[in-house]
Amino acid sequence: MKLILVPIVMGMIVGVMIRFTTEIITSVTISPLLAASAILVFLLSSRFSKKVPPVLSALVVTVLLAFFTSEFKVENIHDTVILPQLMVPHLIFDAIVSIGIPLALLILCSENARATGVLMNQGYKPPNTGMAIYGSIVGLMASLFGGHAIYIAGPMTAICAAKEVGKKESRYAASVANGVFFSLFGLFALIVVPFIVAMLTVIISVNAGLAMLGVLINSLKTAFLNSKFQMGAFFAFIISMSGVNFFNISAPLWAIVGSLFVSFLVEKDHFTSRTKVERAKDSKEETA
Repeated sequence: MKLILVPIVMGMIVGVMIRFTTEIITSVTISPLLAASAILVFLLSSRFSKKVPPVLSALVVTVLLAFFTSEFKVENIHDTVILPQLMVPHLIFDAIVSIGIPLALLILCSENARATGVLMNQGYKPPNTGMAIYGSIVGLMASLFGGHAIYIAGPMTAICAAKEVGKKESRYAASVANGVFFSLFGLFALIVVPFIVAMLTVIISVNAGLAMLGVLINSLKTAFLNSKFQMGAFFAFIISMSGVNFFNISAPLWAIVGSLFVSFLVEKDHFTSRTKVERAKDSKEETA
């Protein structure tokens, strides 16, 4: 992770998450009333209201509009609580090799890398080792109840760590609340899922895109504000945006590998100056 440069990580994040914001515009062509209303409410709320999150205002307005225009239809609601059920795993060597190992590498090199970049961009120092170890332990426990991979999700991390959430030292509360809501969603899935299904795709798309705006703007600034590693950051952006998949490994990892290769090839002098800066920083810290 130390080899991964901040501009390259930011370029990768923008490329992966840019589709969330492009769907804001495409949603207007699908449902002009709902999408345009969400955008307008988001902008007005950003301008005039500092206490209410603009995304929340946009979501409430679009859901109400969908309800009053009879586009929000809920069916097949069940008042049943679903409790976790223990599932005894069957260890199959072929599955471990063909699924377990690639999935672990994908999480470490792709999903955790995205979350790390997001947190770095917000001024945090993410514990990469802890993310890998504790995520694996929780994933092992979740597998006993039918769960699969547990990891630090990039988009969710971006939303919970954004400046709009609040002060830097108290944003963890968003992750705690997120976990509580996810748990409730699991327990009351038969009640909640019909509402999610009834919610139009355009509502989800436009509000998800609006929630990612601040993250993408900050990531773009970090990726291309400095004159160094711009070629690598740009290749990270276009590779991750392309969505390529080789050997069942997704675009984020190839974006990091490819952009590092480009920077080593074209911007080698930037690494030299970066090393000098790091040495000076380490010397300063040791003196302090």
